[in-house]
Amino acid sequence: MRIRGEAERKGITSVEDVFVTSGVSETVDLCLSALLNPGDNLLTPSPDYPLYSAVLAKLGIELNTYA
Repeated sequence: MRIRGEAERKGITSVEDVFVTSGVSETVDLCLSALLNPGDNLLTPSPDYPLYSAVLAKLGIELNTYA
């Protein structure tokens, strides 16, 4: 009920608009995997969050950093 109440408070009315994971790492991995394809170019901050570079390596995407 807590997730549903918070979603409704934010104006989210469809269960299809809610995505629940067990943690931030899982969320980052799932989202990047869903949105990126091998050969895509994604900019990440430098120094990077190690999870970003790990997921990008898993997907075969080169790490492109900016300062």
